[in-house]
Amino acid sequence: MPKKYSSEFLVELNSLDEDKIGVRLAKACVNADLPIIEVAKVFDVSRMTIHSWFRGSPIRENNQIKIKQFLKALDDAWQDQLEHHTEELPISEMKKAREFLDAKIIPKMG
Repeated sequence: MPKKYSSEFLVELNSLDEDKIGVRLAKACVNADLPIIEVAKVFDVSRMTIHSWFRGSPIRENNQIKIKQFLKALDDAWQDQLEHHTEELPISEMKKAREFLDAKIIPKMG
């Protein structure tokens, strides 16, 4: 089972600026129940960096581009799930998170 986001973080997330791409990334990852460690691997950064992004810290332009691609791919996965009545999201296990990211997200990130 992926490590769950803390209640404190979820409360804080609701008060953060949604115009910041890192906050949008956080909300998308929370909704999909994607573990931070797996998200960090996708972007080749540390968990601490992901935590900072999630809270609205500045993000380099090259990573902003990757985040936009990630968010688009994740949105497409949700749409695909709705259209085909599948239930991949939200993620229920760490192994499934890795498989999902490898199959559905990373290939669409340029």
